[in-house]
Amino acid sequence: MVQVTKAAARAYFETGDRPTQAQFADVVDSAAWGNGTATGVVEIESTNSSTILARGSFGRVILAAAATASALGHLGITSVGAVGNELIGAIATASALNQLGITSVGAVGNQLLSTIATASALNQLGITSVGAVGNQLLSAIATASAQNQLALGTANDVTFNRVIVTDGSAAAPAITFSGDTNMGLYRIGTDNMAVAMAGARVMDFSAAGEITAPLQPAFLAYNSVDDASATGNGATVTVDFDTEDFDQGGDFATDTFTAPITGRYWLSATVAMGNFAAGANTANLIIATSNFSFRKQKYTLPVTNTGDSVTLAVLARMEAADTATVTIQVAGMAGDTVAIQGGSAPMETYFSGSLAA
Repeated sequence: MVQVTKAAARAYFETGDRPTQAQFADVVDSAAWGNGTATGVVEIESTNSSTILARGSFGRVILAAAATASALGHLGITSVGAVGNELIGAIATASALNQLGITSVGAVGNQLLSTIATASALNQLGITSVGAVGNQLLSAIATASAQNQLALGTANDVTFNRVIVTDGSAAAPAITFSGDTNMGLYRIGTDNMAVAMAGARVMDFSAAGEITAPLQPAFLAYNSVDDASATGNGATVTVDFDTEDFDQGGDFATDTFTAPITGRYWLSATVAMGNFAAGANTANLIIATSNFSFRKQKYTLPVTNTGDSVTLAVLARMEAADTATVTIQVAGMAGDTVAIQGGSAPMETYFSGSLAA
């Protein structure tokens, strides 16, 4: 078969000519024929391997694949697809679009990238296939751990004028880290931001600038009823704090505070006493921690049933699992008849503390 041009084929049929069987065959084999397999789509077939296969839809013909660079010499291109609003279908060689480093492309600008040649080809994004850039969506991420993320390379810094993210939540913060995705920043409400750790809110920033730490260790416990005949003749007793007003972190129990983490703790205790008798001369209030005991001593005590109180506060060093308790001792009386007073309105005997640093 001989490939003939349209002009040559017409010459076979000029007035008075009698085309041969071979000439008819050349004309037929040189033509492009629709295969009629799809409605609204024209697929062009050719027996000449040096030409191209083409397909199209929606009233347009799009070049699909170039067999060789010379096959599209009449268009002056080595790879095919489209210009402007059209789609690039398939690139003849990887080097044909080495500026993109891809083997087949969906589009540029408002279009979609379809297939990336290698992961390193778009290592600035760290992905193997892309949905879109800008207002578009990423369609496929190289690894499961990178899903829904944009993995930027470490060779260069990236500068943005502004980054807008979704609100997020304590369990899934909007700004987080690939190795610890339940830690980071999220929005609670209008002008209200929070820090999450292990999926829980640990710091809250209000619109007015107040900062709270909902999980910061802090407690206040008090003695709700009088404890009669506790001390007076030198007996040292552990003060009973039977009711908690609050226990942030759950670290206070059975009259004892247990430090959940190493730090500096502010501890304060007040013990109110009554039913004094003649001879009472000293009262020793002690906050005892695992490392040190801190004492407040009072020498002037009433000699009748008049009540009195002692207060002590200290910033104490405590290691994780260290404990703190409160004891009271009154001496000089003939018997242990001094009562530790209790109540809630107002509180009279109470113990409080918090992690300060």
